Amino acid sequence: MRARSGPQESSLTIRDIARLAGVSAATVSRVVNRDARVSTAKRGAVMAVIEQVHYQPSVVAQWLARGTSHAFGVLTEDLASDFYGQALKGIEAGLRNSGYHPIFASGAQPAEADAAIELLMRNRISALIAVGFFREESLRELARKLPFVNVGPRIAGLEDRCAVADNAGGAYEATRHLIALGHRRIVHIAGPSSHQHSADRVLGFNKALQEARIKSDVRLIVEGDFEAASGARAVESLLRRRIAFTAVFAANDPMAYGAMHTLFV
Repeated sequence: MRARSGPQESSLTIRDIARLAGVSAATVSRVVNRDARVSTAKRGAVMAVIEQVHYQPSVVAQWLARGTSHAFGVLTEDLASDFYGQALKGIEAGLRNSGYHPIFASGAQPAEADAAIELLMRNRISALIAVGFFREESLRELARKLPFVNVGPRIAGLEDRCAVADNAGGAYEATRHLIALGHRRIVHIAGPSSHQHSADRVLGFNKALQEARIKSDVRLIVEGDFEAASGARAVESLLRRRIAFTAVFAANDPMAYGAMHTLFV
């Protein structure tokens, strides 16, 4: 049996690498943390040892050394949502091969969101992306601490850090399309009236009707909750009350699916 001549590769520390490379532990730390304050010769010696023994630096130790991790915190209202899920996939794809990775946390209610933010901050994230609707004061506080982008409503004072969808414009174009097909009795299954995106889509829907000189019928705007079941309930209610319509514009895909299931199944 071959005698051990040194520490096992799986248990190597920065001090072991320093001893093998003939440099200080501080120099090894600078190399693994990509600090430029290392001479080419010493960096080469350290990297040669690291490759030879297949050393993997401790992620936690690197976080402690830098004060931050190579992680982007991603805060969303609902990880299971189809809408937010697409956005999260986009963020994950955007970070791929960048040297950074996402850490996801969610919270629909203020207390849940605060707990999610605390969790992300404990992980020493380098930046934060918020996807959804959260208390503006909480987001402003975060923006003072680290790089921040909000994918959701426009926040006063942070306009340059907000990626805002044109909900009114999208609803307007969708309604114009139905009007161009000849429809005049168009149902809009809206989201909660308290939700800004939902309110903007209602504005766009009504604008398209007004431009086409189609009289608005408040009975044709039915409030849902962005879930498929509410889309089904909206259509069931209209049919039960015998309110005539020829087309449906739903504020999101799940409600559209619920409406279609009721109409065609």
